Amino acid sequence: MKQNPYKKSAIREWVESIVFAVFAAAFIRMFLIEAYVIPTSSMEGSLNVGDYLFVSKAHYGIRTPMTVAMFPLLHNTIPVLGTESYLKKPSLNYYRLPAFEHIEAGKPIVFNWPVGDSIYLTSSRSYFVGQVQDAISSGDTELARKVAEKDLRVRPVDKKDHYIKRCVAVAGDTLLIKDRQIYLNGKAVKNPENIQFRYFLRAASNFNINPKNSLIGVLVKKTLAASK
Repeated sequence: MKQNPYKKSAIREWVESIVFAVFAAAFIRMFLIEAYVIPTSSMEGSLNVGDYLFVSKAHYGIRTPMTVAMFPLLHNTIPVLGTESYLKKPSLNYYRLPAFEHIEAGKPIVFNWPVGDSIYLTSSRSYFVGQVQDAISSGDTELARKVAEKDLRVRPVDKKDHYIKRCVAVAGDTLLIKDRQIYLNGKAVKNPENIQFRYFLRAASNFNINPKNSLIGVLVKKTLAASK
């Protein structure tokens, strides 16, 4: 072995092993299975913020890569640096392979945020243009600074943020929401055990929602309790 001219050095073996592992992991992540983290609280009761889940990419049709030049195993931002992890060019056209099964009502689905092509990115989350005014009014100074600096990020389709929602209806279904009750094809859908409703409260100025310190806090607490 010492005289073998084709013997690999220890460094070369480590480099080849790491490159192969990264390539294999990137291939699996791109075409078969990817791990996701729940980014928002809209699925609470079933999934909480920060929960991890593995999602099959093949069942509803594999989408072939569109962004070619990118850091492997990263989606759209580089940790710590916060910069984009890809180059917009060169890019490929959108194409999706045939699906193994059809989407069914009631199933949770991971998808690219439709309005996530133009966003302001803060340390806590992403905001699309329609959310900016309300978020700044609520006191998000970091977002206000991003808007003032015109730090608007424009992303391709496959680099939009990932969101997860539950499918309510599919093509061909009739959907009606009446008195906070969903009707699918004329029949009331069974509500989850811990169903919650969301309310928006607007005021001319900032107010304290602590029930111990303000009347408005008591009203907010009663309203949220009643909604559950």
